[in-house]
Parts: sequence; structure tokens; C-alpha cells
Amino acid sequence: MDREYSSTRTRQADFFFPIALITAGIVWLLVSNGMIPVDNLYRLVPLWPAVLIAAGLALMARRLWWPLNALIWAAFAALVLWLLTSGSAFLPQLSPAALKHETVRETTGQTTSADVKLDLSIFPTTVSALRDSEYLLAADVYTLNGILLDASGGAKKNVRLHTQDFNTGNFIFNPRIDQWFAASAQPWDIGLSPSIPLKLA
Repeated sequence: MDREYSSTRTRQADFFFPIALITAGIVWLLVSNGMIPVDNLYRLVPLWPAVLIAAGLALMARRLWWPLNALIWAAFAALVLWLLTSGSAFLPQLSPAALKHETVRETTGQTTSADVKLDLSIFPTTVSALRDSEYLLAADVYTLNGILLDASGGAKKNVRLHTQDFNTGNFIFNPRIDQWFAASAQPWDIGLSPSIPLKLA
């Protein structure tokens, strides 16, 4: 009974995690020694669906003959290492996430009071009073997907400053996490008119 149970466990062995750990260790060593550029790791990320394909093939192959499971994952690991080293020409090129530098303004005009909502997200922001300015609000900002300034009303205005929502038209896929952090570190400068009452939110 014990021998039969052991045989069943052997036939059902999954080699994904052992091979994944070995591959990760090899990649780490090669990156640490400068043999794999870090950019190649980022360029490999868009190909992640290939892992799902390999997993499906490995599951089917294991039912036919369990060593095929190990062979598929070993071949997949070898392909990854080849792409990161000598086969890097086949990796997709990534466009850097370009920051948009924008300046938006809303004039005071006939406004006597205003409700101002600032959606600052994660950006470090300096809010100050405008001096001798015709503007109710003036903002100098950096974003990845654009800034919107919505204003409505007459004597009493409702003003909202916010980043444009991601959609299929402006979504940027960029696995360069360091660039996203760099973008979030860019400061916003917002000036508000001190000449009329403002309710800030």
C-alpha cells in the first residue's frame, strides 16, 4: 500500500516550483554580475501570458507521461534565460512613460465665492496664495495621463482639479515600476486666489 501511494505521488509530481526557484536564482546571479541588463527583465514582463500556455501544456503532458512536466518547464526556463541573454533582440521594446507637464488656469471673473476640490492623488503638492492675479486657480502639474480642470457656476463656482481617468484611449502599459515612482515624486504647484472666499476640499 505504501509503495503504491509513493508511486502515485511520484507520477503526480509538479516541477514548476523547483524549476522556477532555480531559474530565479540563476537570473538573480546573472543580473548581479551584470550579465543580464535590468531593462531586459522589464521587457520580459509583457510576455507573461506565455506562463499560462506553458502551465496548460504541462498539465496535459503530466497525464500522458509525468516526466514531460519537468521537460516542458525546463524548456520554458531555458527559453527565458535565452531571451534575457543572447536572445534579447526578440524582447519587445518598451516606451518610457512620458510625463505630461501641464499648466491649467481658471479666471476669477465675476466669481464672489467658490468651492474648490483638489484631487491630489499621490503627488506631493504645494498650495499657495496667488499674488495680484486674475486667476481663481492656477496649477502647474506633472501627470502620466493628463489633468482636467472642471468649473461650473457663475457668482458661486464649483471647481475641481483632478487627473484624467485611465481608459482604453490613454492607458499606458509600462512595467517600469521605477518610472511610476519617479512620476509620483514630481511636485504639483497650485495657486489659489486670496481675494474671494474659498471652500477647499
